[in-house]
Amino acid sequence: MADFIAMASQYMGFIYAALALGLSLAIYFAFQYQINFWWLNFTYSLPFVGKLARLSRDTTRSSNAGWLRAEETLCGDYRKHIMTTSEQEFRKRLTYMSKAQDLGRSPLPGWMVAILAVLLVAEGLGFSYLLGTWMAREGSANVHTLLMLAIVFVICTIMLFLTHAAGHQLHRTSLIKRCDKEWRDSGQEGPFRTREVKLDDDQGLDEGSPGFTHTVNRVGTHGSYVMVAITAVAVISIASVSTWMRVNHLNQEMIERTTVQPGGAADGNPFSSGKAPAELAQPQQEADMKARVEALSNEKGEGLAAFIMLALIFIVTQIVGIYAGFKYGFAGKESAAAFRGTRGFATYDDYMDRFEPMIQVGQAKLQTLQRNLAAMGGNLKLSLHKTFDDYISEAETRRRGRREATSGFSPSTVSGSHGTSVLPATPSTLDEVLQRMAQLGSQDQKKTYLDSLPVQLRGEFIEHRRAQKKREEEETRKAQDKDLDELL
Repeated sequence: MADFIAMASQYMGFIYAALALGLSLAIYFAFQYQINFWWLNFTYSLPFVGKLARLSRDTTRSSNAGWLRAEETLCGDYRKHIMTTSEQEFRKRLTYMSKAQDLGRSPLPGWMVAILAVLLVAEGLGFSYLLGTWMAREGSANVHTLLMLAIVFVICTIMLFLTHAAGHQLHRTSLIKRCDKEWRDSGQEGPFRTREVKLDDDQGLDEGSPGFTHTVNRVGTHGSYVMVAITAVAVISIASVSTWMRVNHLNQEMIERTTVQPGGAADGNPFSSGKAPAELAQPQQEADMKARVEALSNEKGEGLAAFIMLALIFIVTQIVGIYAGFKYGFAGKESAAAFRGTRGFATYDDYMDRFEPMIQVGQAKLQTLQRNLAAMGGNLKLSLHKTFDDYISEAETRRRGRREATSGFSPSTVSGSHGTSVLPATPSTLDEVLQRMAQLGSQDQKKTYLDSLPVQLRGEFIEHRRAQKKREEEETRKAQDKDLDELL
């Protein structure tokens, strides 16, 4: 152990550097979203060499009408960090997570991973030192150090994976077992599971079914404790083997120290010079040996207690890892994707409040670019009237069109009561929008269609509906006045 402490002191700078690197990575992954957006702003704001300054010299028009290539590049860069979704999609994701009983849960945070890694490294250093020494008996101290670090890394990686997987499996299987118990307690009325419901499906497909059916439709019906058993075997094995190696190492040290024959001036024995009579030296030597054996026995007992404590600390550390896997993560098959779509917010207003400042930053950068382009354009008419909201709306429309084309369904083809009518995939006039709205049935379909429209067309439709409603109210009022006049 003294050699290990000396070696640790020698490599203290490397240990501090590794801890600083680990802490930096943990902070980055915990705040990755904010850091990446800050870095984007920084690279755009640099004078002369920044990306905004370079784009301000590009007046090439884009293939999309009304846009310059520089405008689209800027909006595209900021759009990568502002992946907003509609309120309907947001609520759809919340519904999926709620029915999967994952609402309120979150992925394993980076700070928890860092804490577990530090605990495992601190606990595994001593064991890895012994193991590394045995793996390279003839090696130098540097070889032992490299082997020790490699073993610590392997143990930490494996145990982090095993404990998290075991905790996640324990949570998921417990959830399925609880749903099965609720189904049996209800008298097994109706099927336990009706169908598999995906995130893209209508979340009302299993409406009317019991809550446990909603859960297993999204989580599954088969649980397992395989990873729990593997983790338990691994934890007990590592704790037992490490304790056994430490005890044997201690026994070897005790044997070496016990078998050292007293003699010479180094013992501090006044009779070791051989001048004392044998009848006086023998009892003194026996007394010294007895005291030495008792001291070594006490030291051995303390060492065994320390090793047992280390094994308990290792086991408790793994229990903490299993609990982290049980508390964090999702049981639903697509709950992780649903969580990413909501960014962890409980309401749509909070969700949009998170993005509104970023949208404003993107709009401010776009306006700065447009001013620079207008100054560079001279007498050229660049028509710089687009906004960041326009880019988001048009990008969402194109994305939805590609997705529908891939799935083989196009919103331009609608089955009505008199057959099938074909409309342009992307309407360009208000009449086409009105015709499309008249063919849609449910209110949700109409809202989805309105969300897919360009901002200008959506505004024209809203104004048209307001004017139409106002005319209808005026006609109704006139009819009521006419009926009243006839009655009087």
